[in-house]
Amino acid sequence: MKFSRLIGRFLLALLFINVGLSQLNDTDPFVQFVNVRYPYFYEYVQKLTGNSLDCTEILKPINIIKHTPCLIQAIGGAQIVLGLGVALGIQGAGCLLALLSIIITAFVHNPIIYLNKVDTQAEYINIIFNVGIIGALFLVGKRRKNRGSCVTGGCLIKPKDEKKVDSDAKVPTGKDVPKKSKASGNPKGKEKSKKY
Repeated sequence: MKFSRLIGRFLLALLFINVGLSQLNDTDPFVQFVNVRYPYFYEYVQKLTGNSLDCTEILKPINIIKHTPCLIQAIGGAQIVLGLGVALGIQGAGCLLALLSIIITAFVHNPIIYLNKVDTQAEYINIIFNVGIIGALFLVGKRRKNRGSCVTGGCLIKPKDEKKVDSDAKVPTGKDVPKKSKASGNPKGKEKSKKY
């Protein structure tokens, strides 16, 4: 089971490391893809918010298009780093990569925003594919309850020694504990020896 988990983490990480490296090496296709879709995204958000984005100059498509190559490289670098974290079993790397994937999927493949502008069947397949990967990332990123079995980077903290509880040990109940006498404070049946 540990070996199959290790292979699963490695293959999942390989997917994101490969995409991240391609985003760093050749940004042109990604930049073109984002530059085509962002104006539609901006227009959709502007309709939702009631033109309140007019005051934010940096979010306008003209300004975002200028910074798209840097944005693509930053996302690529994040995917490489978090992908390596998933491969090494660092807790939380899978969840962070899943959140990044949710943001990217909501922006890039949202059929509500790009309705009648893209092939909806292809977008639907991409969404289902990404949702499956996001689910796998959440599974990889969650903390395991059994912290004593450490795989490569599986747990970073040494498990605490827990006291062993003997199942045969008798736990005192209300009947087993001797009751104290109200007057003397001594348990019943034991009286103070009188000195004469």
